[in-house]
Amino acid sequence: MKTILIVSPHGDDELLGMGGYIINEIEKGNKVHIIFGTDGYPENSNAIIRAKEIDEVSKFVGFSYEILYSEMDCLLYTIDKREITRKIDKRIEELKPDEFYCCYPSHHQDHETMYECARVCMRLKEGWIPKVYGIYEYIFVDPLSLPQGGLMYIDVSNSINKKLEAFKLYKSQNKKSPSPLNIDNIKTFAAMRGLQCGKQYAELIYIQKIIN
Repeated sequence: MKTILIVSPHGDDELLGMGGYIINEIEKGNKVHIIFGTDGYPENSNAIIRAKEIDEVSKFVGFSYEILYSEMDCLLYTIDKREITRKIDKRIEELKPDEFYCCYPSHHQDHETMYECARVCMRLKEGWIPKVYGIYEYIFVDPLSLPQGGLMYIDVSNSINKKLEAFKLYKSQNKKSPSPLNIDNIKTFAAMRGLQCGKQYAELIYIQKIIN
């Protein structure tokens, strides 16, 4: 059985970037654990709502998870990055994942913080080093911050429908067009990636390192 560790700034980023891959791997019998940076902000019980949504999605999809900081949406940059890095390092040592993925920085301060901390955790050090290290996409594509790396397209044609059903459980994050955060636009984005690799639907991972 393979173990996959994913760093996600918020609940929904993991589905947007690699929900189909997560579903594919869990259906193969592999283990997926997700580290969420935060659940939301304190106003209007947003954090409570989003934490509940994360739990519903995890049960529907089948991954385990943890939330590092509650009520810190847009404020992760105020936390000492050494503290965040230590927490991710500790989980890497405990789980000894075969694959490790994090979000690319995009234009959101929480994404930048989690990306920077996750990247530090992939330094050569004493202890466990995952055999695969990759960066997954954020549907709000920022061409000025696109990561470098080998392109690995994941065929999600068989899992796209479950991915969309899972995203519906993030009710607070389902928005109207022109926001890409809705079922139609998520599916369109997956179709665009599929067109690039000859599949009906796909996700794109930027591979940073593979150790054979």
